[in-house]
Amino acid sequence: TFTGRVALLWPDEHGQLSAPPASADPLRYNVTDTSVAQWALEHGHAAGLGSDTLPSAEAAYLPLTGSRQTLGVLAVLPANRRRVLLPEQRHLLETFASQIALALERAQLGDEAQ
Repeated sequence: TFTGRVALLWPDEHGQLSAPPASADPLRYNVTDTSVAQWALEHGHAAGLGSDTLPSAEAAYLPLTGSRQTLGVLAVLPANRRRVLLPEQRHLLETFASQIALALERAQLGDEAQ
């Protein structure tokens, strides 16, 4: 949808994010500014491209916030920056992040129930 590269970043047992492993697939997002992503995780607010926090970053970092906690961060490096900067596109990206967070939380709750 946003014609770019994307990564889902997960915190380790200490709450720290790390860059995803490199991939042979050129469409995979394999370089991240983890400090911007870490800020998004810790504060529960978007950071980077198109946001009020660290807007000079090349990528947009959206927290994957469930009802109980922030599960991780969605990092999006669009091929066309305008795709993330237009208000209606930004809203769509935020909706995707919200739906991903809900799906992840639902899977996590299912695992806990078993």
